[in-house]
Amino acid sequence: MEVYITKANAERIINKMDVSDIQIEEFKEEIRFKWFNTLELQRLKAHELFYSNIEEFTSAYKAMQAYPNSNFVYPTKAPAFHNTANCERLNSDFENLKIPNEIRQSNREEEFKKWCNEHKELFEKYPDQFNFRVKKKFNIKDKDIFVHFQNSGVQTFENSSAPRLETLIEEKIDEALSFIGSSEIHKKVIQAYGYLSFVYKRPEKINLEKIKVSVEKDEVIQILETFELSFKQPIMKMMKNYYRMKNNKELKFDADILSGLGFNCCYGCHKVTMADFAA
Repeated sequence: MEVYITKANAERIINKMDVSDIQIEEFKEEIRFKWFNTLELQRLKAHELFYSNIEEFTSAYKAMQAYPNSNFVYPTKAPAFHNTANCERLNSDFENLKIPNEIRQSNREEEFKKWCNEHKELFEKYPDQFNFRVKKKFNIKDKDIFVHFQNSGVQTFENSSAPRLETLIEEKIDEALSFIGSSEIHKKVIQAYGYLSFVYKRPEKINLEKIKVSVEKDEVIQILETFELSFKQPIMKMMKNYYRMKNNKELKFDADILSGLGFNCCYGCHKVTMADFAA
């Protein structure tokens, strides 16, 4: 039986996969953007497999080691599949709070979870007030502690057609190439750290001697941040959506295969099926 899943749960199951054994030699040659590192390419390949050949994805699937402490404050349920594309739960959004790194580092996770659970009604009804109060209470600097996956979809590039996404990807790659070629400093910085551009967040890991040109570390950080946030991440996101829109726009899969990946039948769909059966 063919069933449906949400975009959030598709991402959830793909991101749970241990991709370390995924072979990317041929896949790498097909990618025009040449600054994805091995892990990023393996993640992209996992997305391509999930949407185009879920049987091969399943045969290669190995979940990452689970850790006792969740990244989220509120418990997450097992992913569900839906018997019909009209199920209201299929179009419901996923909302949660991630535990900030500064809370983890100060060993205040339990205190943070307890406070958030005591104020869950405020989180659900008045998220702006909750955001202000929780950040003041715990002196949180992290801007993004809210997690919100829209399953019903907004009319952005995420819902563009595959040909349109292909065009947008090519345009963004052209922009990245122009950025790299705009100066010798840009060229040398990306040559040295393009694969690891996320290192802008950890300046102590940047070795200026690796960059074959005279440049201040602050400028290196700025170049890498721009490259990561304005080019690399958007290209990665568009490519993931391209694989979905090209191969499985409706997110429709075989129920038995999804069950093998840990999905359960949606409770709402199950009730409707039982009611129809009883009638």
